[in-house]
Amino acid sequence: MEKKYIALFTCSFLALIGLFYFSQKTSLQETPQMLYQKRLDNVLPIYGNADSSDLKNIKYETIDTFSFINQDSTIFTNKNIEGKILVVNFFFATCQEVCPKMQDMVKNNTYQVFKDNPKLLFLSHTVDPEEDTPQNLKTYKENYLGIKDKNWQFLTGDKTALYKMCRASYFLAVDQASDSFIHSQEISLVDQQGRVRGLYNSHDQKAMEHLKKDIEILLSVSK
Repeated sequence: MEKKYIALFTCSFLALIGLFYFSQKTSLQETPQMLYQKRLDNVLPIYGNADSSDLKNIKYETIDTFSFINQDSTIFTNKNIEGKILVVNFFFATCQEVCPKMQDMVKNNTYQVFKDNPKLLFLSHTVDPEEDTPQNLKTYKENYLGIKDKNWQFLTGDKTALYKMCRASYFLAVDQASDSFIHSQEISLVDQQGRVRGLYNSHDQKAMEHLKKDIEILLSVSK
C-alpha cells in the first residue's frame, strides 16, 4: 500500500513538472502578434476620424497623398513611404529655440536606436520652404546633424501643402508670425497603414521613451 502511494505521488509530481515545462515552452513560443493582443494596455490609439458604418471593416483616417522635394532635390511622395513606420516632425533650419533640442532628441533618443531598421523612416518637413532649399536642408542634415543615411529625409515644397499636411494629416500645430514661425515641438508616429498612432513632446524625456516603446509595438505586429 505504501509503495502504491509513493508511486502515485511520484506520477503526480512528474505531471506537474511536465505541465509547468509545457506552459513555459508555450509562452516562449508565442508570436509577437499574440503578445500584442494579450497586452491590451499597449494597444496604441488611432488618431482622426473613423468610418464605422461597417463594424467588420472599420476604415480609419490615413495621411493625405503628398509630393515634396527632399534634400537631394528628388521628388518624394507617398510611394516612398509605403509599408513604413514614420517618425515625423516639422522644423526650420535657422530655428534657434525649439528645433535644435527637438532634432537632437530625435537623433540621440530615437534615430540612433532604429537607424538600421529598414521598416522605419524619419521625416523632417520645413515650415520655411522659401529659405530651406534642398541644398540648405542637405547642409543642415549632413553638417549640423551629421546624418547621411537615406532613412532620415528632409522635405521642402509648397508652403500651403506642407502646412496642410502638418495640421490635417499629422495633427501637429503650425503657423507663421510676423517675424518667425510657430510650430509644434511634438513628434507624430505613423504606422504602416498611414494612420497616426501617437504624438510625443520632443522636449520631454519620458515622452520620447514612450515613443521608442510604441515604435517597438508597431514593429512587433509587422513581423
